[in-house]
Amino acid sequence: MKDVLPDWLKVFESTLLEILEKTKCRLASNFPDVKISLYGDYWVQANGSDGYIIALSCHWPAHLQKEIDLVDFSAYFTDIRTQPKFTSDVCWAHPSGYIEAEFKGENILFDDATAAEFFRHLPKLIAALEVAITRGDPVSTRAELVIGLQPENIT
Repeated sequence: MKDVLPDWLKVFESTLLEILEKTKCRLASNFPDVKISLYGDYWVQANGSDGYIIALSCHWPAHLQKEIDLVDFSAYFTDIRTQPKFTSDVCWAHPSGYIEAEFKGENILFDDATAAEFFRHLPKLIAALEVAITRGDPVSTRAELVIGLQPENIT
């Protein structure tokens, strides 16, 4: 499916996958009980809108008794052929959906400046993923670290 991706997304994906592959190897070594997978997936909705996700997924197979056994880092695009929108976070699976960290918020317009800022803040997102894996569970109350500038933070 990579042939359907726009060139700008192929470049972004290549750069991010290189970083995440190294992260995956390091996390697998540090957390042998966690199954870690790295993937990218393209989709088209019925209305013609398309999107793409790049994710580093961390699953505890031994957590059979726990409701929540999955935490992901994801970089998520929508409307990649029109006005690309971007979301990136570290989030626990259903039913909690706790967000450990996120980049700027949801569905921000994606451009070269956003990509550059994202890569500057990527180490913080990876660190948040590692903290979540170390803890093994979402926190009991929503602990959210918003990375980047939000309107209320702009001075």
